[in-house]
Amino acid sequence: MDGPEFAVIDAPKKKKSKKQIILTAILAGLGLATLLGGGYFSLIYFVLLDYQNMPYIEFSYRSDLEDENMITVTIDKVYSTSSYPAKFRIPNQLLGYPVTAINDSAFAGLLRLEEVIFPKTIKSIG
Repeated sequence: MDGPEFAVIDAPKKKKSKKQIILTAILAGLGLATLLGGGYFSLIYFVLLDYQNMPYIEFSYRSDLEDENMITVTIDKVYSTSSYPAKFRIPNQLLGYPVTAINDSAFAGLLRLEEVIFPKTIKSIG
């Protein structure tokens, strides 16, 4: 045979040290924690954010309408004795229905209130 000859020689397998195994486990755990944290943040931001101020408000809606697409929610009152946030966010929807109105004096007596953020769904403010 003309030219060089080649032989395949198996390289010895290196065993992972305990440090490498621990580091791999820590990195895998951090990756999983990051993934779960991102999923949790997405759930809170995109699904549950409209419910963050629910414990502080009283609201109403008409349940006698036959067409569910016609049902809307009105914010009646924010409880002044509750621990409401200083920067209050009116939710886009409550119980799956759009929030479209704010009643007269809904924010009366809220001394700590600094800012109210209204959604685009609001059509009437009392």
